[in-house]
Amino acid sequence: MNKSALPRLVAVVLAAGQSRRFGTTKQLASLGQAPLVRRAVDNARGAPVDAVVLATGHDHAAVHAAGNSDFFLVNENYRDGMGSTLAQAARTLAPVTDGLLVCLADQPLIPAEHLAALREAWDGSPDRAIATAFGSSVGPPVLFGSRYFADLGNLRGEAGAKALLDAAGDQLVTIRLEAAAIDIDRPEDLENL
Repeated sequence: MNKSALPRLVAVVLAAGQSRRFGTTKQLASLGQAPLVRRAVDNARGAPVDAVVLATGHDHAAVHAAGNSDFFLVNENYRDGMGSTLAQAARTLAPVTDGLLVCLADQPLIPAEHLAALREAWDGSPDRAIATAFGSSVGPPVLFGSRYFADLGNLRGEAGAKALLDAAGDQLVTIRLEAAAIDIDRPEDLENL
């Protein structure tokens, strides 16, 4: 199969939040030698995707500069919550992709290999969703086929795409990665790593 016949996949790194519990813009906090947002963008680039888009909002200029992504969008309504950022990304990117790989900037232990495994598990079907399983939960990173774009585009507030995953039924495939349970909400979360 030639590359032009492969389904298009765009990774979107959500990094728009205000980081209220962290106290400063957590996307800019460093783990090792890189800010969290840069780690997320670099790992997304390591997966076989056609493009990586950084979705920003709060402190967008600094987050974009630290993320070093080729493409970015700014959610002016970032105060409305993650759902509004994911909705804007889905509406913006729907015309140019067959699938969205949704990553969070505050999940620093997600390796590029896991994102590649999500991509490998996707057969290009518009109906398929590939999510990460951790503990008794299922969530991001998650890959959505195009059938989900309209529902993603209608998300509001803090609600993410959990309801879409719950409704996916046998179209949902999961790949386990316990490290996905670790996200950064407070400075001590980062210190504990």
